[in-house]
Amino acid sequence: MVRQRRSPEAARADILQAAQELLLLEGPSALRLKRVAERVGMTHPGVLHHFGSVQKLLEALAHQTARELREDVLGVLGTDVGGEASARQASEDALARLSDPGRARLLAWLVASGGAPFPPEDERGLAAVVQGLERAGGADRQSVSFVVELAVLASLGDALFGESIRRRLGGEGTAKEARSFRERLIALLETELERQ
Repeated sequence: MVRQRRSPEAARADILQAAQELLLLEGPSALRLKRVAERVGMTHPGVLHHFGSVQKLLEALAHQTARELREDVLGVLGTDVGGEASARQASEDALARLSDPGRARLLAWLVASGGAPFPPEDERGLAAVVQGLERAGGADRQSVSFVVELAVLASLGDALFGESIRRRLGGEGTAKEARSFRERLIALLETELERQ
């Protein structure tokens, strides 16, 4: 095995990338520090040095995933959306990012293993999303908080179970049906914001 010299930040990023690939390709049972080490050209003790345990590696991966989701959603909210159609498309893009099955599985695996799926509360990630929506739409904080909570819970649930549920309800589990679900969810969320 050829080992590369890299900065601690680069090593951590490489380890997280390898762990994510293993989880997505083979599931949580594939996540062994030795396998991760082999994928990144490190030793098992080297991976332990950076994360300490598989559980801590999983937590770091979930936190990274949650931060990426937050940045994706804030990026969509921060774009200049001119007109109702563009705002609706921005909402669809944000929900599509939240509904990503790979990200949802990573978060679900961490919760199932007893870990915390989101970064520390002091980062105030969801609060930043609420503030972005407040500025964009002028709704009160309580309504926006409820809409964000509902959007996150519905999107993650859709990512994990949506296709199966739609098939059991007589659908085909297609991307078109998933898009239709997101469009109807957006309409519901808009109605909630307009009620105030």
